[in-house]
Amino acid sequence: MKKIPKSLQGALWSVNIAKLDLEKDRPYIINQVLSYGTLDEIRWLMRTYRKDVVKQVFLNQPMKVYTKQCFALMKNVMFDLKQANIPEEKYVQAFY
Repeated sequence: MKKIPKSLQGALWSVNIAKLDLEKDRPYIINQVLSYGTLDEIRWLMRTYRKDVVKQVFLNQPMKVYTKQCFALMKNVMFDLKQANIPEEKYVQAFY
């Protein structure tokens, strides 16, 4: 099985990456890297999972880990979903 690079620990900050499984933990890995990852880490994500898989996880297994700006970038640019009615409240964490 493919290993998660240690360099992704910053994006996957809430879990020890040695304990993550690429398939079982796919929603966590994808959402965290999209939200907190660098461009190189997002490239790793796209090499590890097909873009259609990443998009489906983004759409069907959202996590409240995105800022408004990051959510807009992923929705509108990364996945070209400008016209889609995606409920922001399922993705954007509130900062008070």
